[in-house]
Amino acid sequence: YEALKITTNNDGANGPEVRLYHNSASPAASDYLGQILFSGNDSAGNSTTYSRITGFLDDPSNGSEDGSIAFFTRRNGTFGEKLRINSTGFVGINTTGLYPLDVLEPTDNAGLISITGANTSYDTGFLIRNGSSAKWYLINDVNGSGGHSFEIRGDGWSNDRLFTLTQAGNIGINETAPSEKLQV
Repeated sequence: YEALKITTNNDGANGPEVRLYHNSASPAASDYLGQILFSGNDSAGNSTTYSRITGFLDDPSNGSEDGSIAFFTRRNGTFGEKLRINSTGFVGINTTGLYPLDVLEPTDNAGLISITGANTSYDTGFLIRNGSSAKWYLINDVNGSGGHSFEIRGDGWSNDRLFTLTQAGNIGINETAPSEKLQV
């Protein structure tokens, strides 16, 4: 049900604004600027925060201010930060984000990243760019020999298949359908 509604009658393109303002005379790095908490009772009736969004002040220096936002969740009774977007736009999942996308697998399981294409008739994979130019593709080719093959392609896409690994274990260098363990 609706517990809070914020509206505006402004005819412009901007909608309503909610501002959480940390009015500190001595702002410092790591200050919490604002938080949104999502809480409820646990099975014993204890009030528990299950998730939180926190805005951080990372650098208050005039002219070079930095901020970040973090998302926290609770798992098996333990509350912790799970995702952070820092001032450079880097995203950290289970880490603070040292790279544009930095993922840490926090348990003793395999550190896998899953990419799933909704249409199983199309290739799925990674595209590596230099600026706006495509340079490398790491692809699960659904039309490859044996049904699926792993391919490394250059910037020529289909005409630039440099490495192919079939599900039968055959490897092709500049061969799209290798029939031997190694075919060049």
